[in-house]
Amino acid sequence: MKAFNVGIRAETLKKKSKSLVKAIILLAFSISLPLMSLLPKSRFINGNFIAYTSAFNFLYILTLFPLKGNFTRKFGVLILGDLLSFIWNSIYPLFLFPFLHENNMLSRLFWFINPIVNAVWIISMWSLGLSLIAPFKVEETAN
Repeated sequence: MKAFNVGIRAETLKKKSKSLVKAIILLAFSISLPLMSLLPKSRFINGNFIAYTSAFNFLYILTLFPLKGNFTRKFGVLILGDLLSFIWNSIYPLFLFPFLHENNMLSRLFWFINPIVNAVWIISMWSLGLSLIAPFKVEETAN
């Protein structure tokens, strides 16, 4: 009887399963933070912040954290993305509401453009994180 080798080593499988468990724990932690912000009922926290931050965290953690690279860079861009989500979805509308409340057309325009702008920052932060974890190669030129 001949044994078949499927090409997966035990240590590789163990390493990948550890990174998957880390990603799942990090995802649960990062999604729970925006949801916990509902508890104090602050005027700065709204549903857009929770929805877009959770979407960014889900996309970022499940696609970039399993890749090889510096953990602190990945985590730093994740925190930066969450901060940007907080600024855009919680603080920025507070400055616009006095102007939007008076004009119905501007209000409709803002609610139409808001998801597009959120998609732009989500994709930008994701690509920034992807570019930061790419390996750098330094080559010396001979004189």
